[in-house]
Amino acid sequence: MSSPTSEQIYSRHQLCADLKPGDKCFRVQLYNEGTFELSFHEHVPSHRISQESGLEVLRALAGHYAGWAGTSILRSRLNNRPGNPSIYPVLSYDISYPEEGVIRYSVSSGSVSAWYDAVLIPARFRQQTENTKQEDH
Repeated sequence: MSSPTSEQIYSRHQLCADLKPGDKCFRVQLYNEGTFELSFHEHVPSHRISQESGLEVLRALAGHYAGWAGTSILRSRLNNRPGNPSIYPVLSYDISYPEEGVIRYSVSSGSVSAWYDAVLIPARFRQQTENTKQEDH
């Protein structure tokens, strides 16, 4: 059995060229009539926002860019217990690794995807890119 290569493990999708260790890169993308539009892109120092707060920001950004009313935003945070009011709308959550040393938390609903990337292992972050640059010289 062979081990997976980095191309199989890391998605390398929608990487921010400006991401650096110590930052969190927040982005929101909208799907509109067959095209994807980047609607929000902001970097903040990692020490200024926790993982939990970052996830709350993603939930809020997804609701905002989806055009949800206040009632929908509130009901999206209800638990799954039976009864009224019903939970709505459903958010999808995912954790992935777009490149070595980086983690991505994402929240999506319908045509809106919100995510943030953070460097977990600075020693492995963009190692291949740096090696490629050195080989090009």
